Amino acid sequence: MLELVAKHALDEGLTVRPGFTVKTVKWLLEFSDDGSYVGVQELGNAGEKKNQGRAIRDCPEFPANEMQSGGKAHPVVESLNVVALLGKSIDEPATPKDHIKHDYYVELLLELGETLPAVKRYASALQDPDTLHRIQTDLQRAKAKSTDKATLGLQSEMIADDPRMVGWWVQRRSSSSSPADPGTARCLVTGELTIPLPTHPKIAGLGQVGGLAIGSSLISFDKGAFVSYGLDQSANAVVSEQAAMQYRAGLNHIVSQGKKLGPVIVGHWFSNSLPEAEDPLAWLLDGEDDSSGILARSAMQKLLAAIENGEHADLAMHRYYILVVAGSAGRVMIRDWQEGQYADLVGRVNSWFSDLSITASDGQSMIRRPKFIAVAATMVRDLDNLEAPMLTALWRSAFTGSPLPLSAIQGALKRTRVDILEDQIRPIRMSLLKAYIARNTDHGGHMHPYLNPDHPKTAYHAGRLMAVLANIQYAALGDVNANIVQRFYPAASSTPALVFGRLARQSQFHLSRLEPGLARHLEERLSTIWGRIQADLPTTFSLEEQTLFALGYYQQMAHDTQERTTASAAKKAKAEQEGQS
Repeated sequence: MLELVAKHALDEGLTVRPGFTVKTVKWLLEFSDDGSYVGVQELGNAGEKKNQGRAIRDCPEFPANEMQSGGKAHPVVESLNVVALLGKSIDEPATPKDHIKHDYYVELLLELGETLPAVKRYASALQDPDTLHRIQTDLQRAKAKSTDKATLGLQSEMIADDPRMVGWWVQRRSSSSSPADPGTARCLVTGELTIPLPTHPKIAGLGQVGGLAIGSSLISFDKGAFVSYGLDQSANAVVSEQAAMQYRAGLNHIVSQGKKLGPVIVGHWFSNSLPEAEDPLAWLLDGEDDSSGILARSAMQKLLAAIENGEHADLAMHRYYILVVAGSAGRVMIRDWQEGQYADLVGRVNSWFSDLSITASDGQSMIRRPKFIAVAATMVRDLDNLEAPMLTALWRSAFTGSPLPLSAIQGALKRTRVDILEDQIRPIRMSLLKAYIARNTDHGGHMHPYLNPDHPKTAYHAGRLMAVLANIQYAALGDVNANIVQRFYPAASSTPALVFGRLARQSQFHLSRLEPGLARHLEERLSTIWGRIQADLPTTFSLEEQTLFALGYYQQMAHDTQERTTASAAKKAKAEQEGQS
């Protein structure tokens, strides 16, 4: 995995020079040639609400363990609380710790000034209280935050862009480094003999999924229990400095471009670049909407057919790479790693949507292809309750075609009962139940998106029966405080033999209150469904049977809704026609 991640960094042209990293800078503190402060300039997409600033690729970097010793600051790029002693607000000045870091930052500028003379003048300006006050006032007026990153320079020439700065840092770094251990070993990434890097750089961007704001470690041996065979620090997992920079750059890019799915981030890439329109994982993650749904469905079908017919031989040779990652206690957690052939991925994503396809609650059409996170959300009451292992297992099933995790269906079925009792059925939740039957049972081929009167399983028809009995009650009594669904659905879906006899007797009373033609129509439907069930109602239903019960109930309700809508439209059209004649 690390070899492919490192290669991805090179393919993307990312900075992998040891001792340097990519940093994003939002503010430029501008000075004149004589070192006088001029003003502040917002970098990047100035004025935009979510402006992240400008990326600087060759930004000097201290080793993480050196920064953790305290009182240190990065040269060239630092936060405004260090560079300009900007407090969190007007009433909250910089802290004593910020002052210590500021002094160290100024010392670095003076040191850099031996190579770039203008920087000495910038350093002197930052030591002047009046200049600092002007800078702070300008930053507050521009609504800058103390944690925003800043750099120094002229309007057309920043320190970060000067190649002499890079040379200065390379020389400083080499002169301050300790003699290398002569012992060598095989690098896990490149397979070449190398001197192990003692401590590895941290991975950024995982703060939103359990990681630390300062970064999280992928390879770290900071406890005695992790040390083996007398090997200290990261000699237990040998990686060269160059390879470590490469995998860090690759992971940072993958995480930054990835999609947050609840407690994890999903990142993916391909062995060769692809247009977004041919990225099946983009379809999986983003689903479809009213404007693009039909186009997305058509594009996927055409692409799959083209690959199968040999029209896209180049695509068939592509490979995909998928990484699911999170953070935990300062460490990077690799939740899942998958790679394979592009053509297989297209087919499996298409199968995922096919398994999820189900009629809308009005029975008029199929539901739109849902976003993956919308499907995952059906397993829990709230997204905050979505645990990483459950989501990862569902994600793996989506693009590998493997069976769905049992925990996912248990959660979805539990929430389905709540939906039905509250008369707020979510079709997406029903689509996940349908996918479970399609993937996890030997009779999945009988599970259609719409009502299936010939389904072979009793539980499915028991659910249909519940829906018809509810419609009969509504036709006879209208809205009631607690209808039979609210009173009996949980028991009927789990212990059917104890409930349906009583419901059948009640239905006769309800049918007697209806107009004869409607009563006869509904009684025939009841009789047909009972004919499918016969005397085969068990005492209890299993989890699989409860799922079939829910699907039978939903699809029958959707079918009946569509039937009523069609009949009403026909009746209205007939009345209008008679009115015109």
